[in-house]
Amino acid sequence: MKNKQTLFQRVYDDLHEQIVTERLACGTVLPSMRMMCDSYHVGIRTMKDVMARLREEGYIRTEERKHAVVIYDKGIMDKDFAARSVLEYKTCILDVCETMFWIMPPIFSFSAAVCRDEEMKKWETVLKNMYRKEPAVRTKILLSFLNQFLEQSGNFLVRDLYASLELYAKMPLFQNYEELETLILTYNEFNSAKWVMEGLVSRDGPETERRLGIMYEAVRYGIGRQLYRLSREFPDIQEKGSSVFTFDIRYERNAFYMQIVRDLIDKIGAGVYRVGAYLPPEAVLAENYGVCISTVRRALAMLNEIGFAKTYNAKGTKVIWQEDESIRQCMKNKNLKMETLLYLSSLQLMAIIIKPAAVLAFPYIDETDKNSLKARSDHAEALLFEDIIRCVTDRQTLPPLKIILESIGELIISGYYYSMLCDGPSSDETLTVMAKEACGYLYAGDVSHFSAHLSKCYCHILNYVRDYMIKCGLSEAKKIVTPYTIE
Repeated sequence: MKNKQTLFQRVYDDLHEQIVTERLACGTVLPSMRMMCDSYHVGIRTMKDVMARLREEGYIRTEERKHAVVIYDKGIMDKDFAARSVLEYKTCILDVCETMFWIMPPIFSFSAAVCRDEEMKKWETVLKNMYRKEPAVRTKILLSFLNQFLEQSGNFLVRDLYASLELYAKMPLFQNYEELETLILTYNEFNSAKWVMEGLVSRDGPETERRLGIMYEAVRYGIGRQLYRLSREFPDIQEKGSSVFTFDIRYERNAFYMQIVRDLIDKIGAGVYRVGAYLPPEAVLAENYGVCISTVRRALAMLNEIGFAKTYNAKGTKVIWQEDESIRQCMKNKNLKMETLLYLSSLQLMAIIIKPAAVLAFPYIDETDKNSLKARSDHAEALLFEDIIRCVTDRQTLPPLKIILESIGELIISGYYYSMLCDGPSSDETLTVMAKEACGYLYAGDVSHFSAHLSKCYCHILNYVRDYMIKCGLSEAKKIVTPYTIE
């Protein structure tokens, strides 16, 4: 179970980082407490605690019945503080830059491919006038351009992912941002901001990814050079040693009862708790999850509401088959509808980033891992695809990418997909065959086909669940398209 400080820490870290990087500049009037609660999906108590902490630390000023105001002035921040802010997390910053180099080009390429034609025409007009702008202005236009493209993707997670990565790269904290910008713009093959935008507008997938790859390589180079210079200038500042990157995209899903609901659905779909059987008694579940009885009862009530269980007085809670009508009723619930769209967005995002993740993990998957997968593939009830993904995640050498895979993985309830199949995991022959083929490419040392097949597995699941949800009345699911064609 997640620590109860998770929500407070997430909101505090986000606001604190926005203030010190001047995204929320000195003098900025913050939104109302209620609006921020809605934005961060937290309760008023959590938001008040965050604001009190920021006030105590001198970042904001609060007055009764008035909006809070940012009073932190970066202009008076001393040089040592700026250097410490980046050098203490030097390795983490470089790891984040490396992660962006691997996953952001395919994400942006996909976003460009699905961007609406009328939106693309607007940017084509902007491009025609780019040559008149100063380099610094072009860079700002590019950043706006990239954010707009992500918004067009239809995915509920990619903008949060991009914001988290940019936030932890800490570029605005570098003492000489102009120097950093010059290093990036003059690096090797990197032509210009306009050159990158032209690649996106062309919708030529491979060329778009190539240009964005060069851009992120230039960013990595520029930040690396500045970190090296700062290290020489401030040799006494030591790294803290541990990664500080987080990617928390669960919002209200962090509620303890929802964690229990997701875990129970996963086990029902995977066959741990079979249809017709009774779940363990409330007291046992409370002990297993380390929560009070009331939290377990709330979780069981949600299972009843979404059609996975039926609670009988004096008997307990019985696992039942979720019927189409139950799903249609669920789609009338705003929170459950958002849960489903987040689930579909997670599948879509994993279909994109599992390719580079598999490529990076491939050299570190040893014979022990391969033998374990071979043994698992011989068992009909084994969830081979999940085993492969777990292996790829465990063998990541970039901590930020591993955190991203784990965080998105927590959103993907495999059991929810399997519960839609008449006989559970064993009835999905297509996924089983694709997973075994992926293993075959792994054993043969074919990294290209191995990574592509894992992506196709996610595309297969996305197609099935999305089409089923559309049939059950979730029309918004149509916007979450499959990134790659399954041959």
